[in-house]
Amino acid sequence: MKYYTNQHIGIKFPLQGLEINKDEEGWLVLTHPSEEAFLSIQFCFQFFASLEEIEEYIQKEIQLVADANNLVQFTKTERKGNDTVTASYFQYIENISHFVFIGVKQLTNNSGYWYMAVTKDEAMSEFCESIFLNTQIIEPSAIGVPDKVTGNKLNNHTLKFLQSYNSNWGSGGGTSTEKDFTLQPDRTFRYNYNSVVSLGSPGGNTSQDNGWGFWEIQKNNEGSFLVLSWHLKGLSVYSIQWDEPGVLFLDGEKYLID
Repeated sequence: MKYYTNQHIGIKFPLQGLEINKDEEGWLVLTHPSEEAFLSIQFCFQFFASLEEIEEYIQKEIQLVADANNLVQFTKTERKGNDTVTASYFQYIENISHFVFIGVKQLTNNSGYWYMAVTKDEAMSEFCESIFLNTQIIEPSAIGVPDKVTGNKLNNHTLKFLQSYNSNWGSGGGTSTEKDFTLQPDRTFRYNYNSVVSLGSPGGNTSQDNGWGFWEIQKNNEGSFLVLSWHLKGLSVYSIQWDEPGVLFLDGEKYLID
């Protein structure tokens, strides 16, 4: 039997006779070999403290669909055992009704994975839940082995991006970017981002973002890497190069170790 494996998240599942059409940007598109039917699925890291918190999050996601007037029909939310929550509903996507299945599996230390399956084809709807329930946990592997020495150097520190302002003399404006990663002792991280684009008179715009997840330092024969497992997102890997004391580069960007 053929399997699909995602080594970063640490999961694999049997393809059950389906074929892989596309695998990019976090989405895996599966197709039925005997029909022109497609199924899009996504696995993400997730970190929830309880099943109640999972259920609340799912309800908020469905409410966002309803608020956008795209909810066709809500089917159900249910628990399976003491570590799993599933939900399903129908949603308009580009004015076509799609079946959506959500599954959340809680593992140890509040970690786990979030799964979403979307299809407009009835022939693929049976695979939405089946793939989730047949998914197996494997040992995740991102870059290499843990780098405890570098990890201890960065533990309980904030990495602050060293770029404050770029001027655009022609228009009288410029850009100001602030972002940082706080690497906490419990191996969680917090990310903050703020960018202000000034166009001069009459104005500009501001962009903000934040996130969190788990961090780890890994190494291989090419060097050390900061590995970030984002909550309900994918995996980010940044190469680490040391500069003067108290300063390092993440993928070529300069950060102050605070």
